[in-house]
Amino acid sequence: DVQVLYHVTGAISFVNEIPLVVEPIYIAQWGATWTMMRREKRDRKHFKRMRFPPFDDEEPPLDYADHILDVEPPEAIIMDLDETDDAAVYD
Repeated sequence: DVQVLYHVTGAISFVNEIPLVVEPIYIAQWGATWTMMRREKRDRKHFKRMRFPPFDDEEPPLDYADHILDVEPPEAIIMDLDETDDAAVYD
């Protein structure tokens, strides 16, 4: 768990501390995350193309409480892991 500072509009988040993780576990977790994100991007289940420019200069910023706070999060990305082969990230 780390401390996170969220902007009022929800446009940006700042992590206030660095979690300490053993390097082999970090590499295994990052590798698993990278693999799953590539699969999700390929299948386009959770990814959407952005339109540019993302914000119009005349458009006021979205209020976090009005637009984002009540939105249900999308379905989680679940990875099928093998207990022996993926022991480093199985927890």
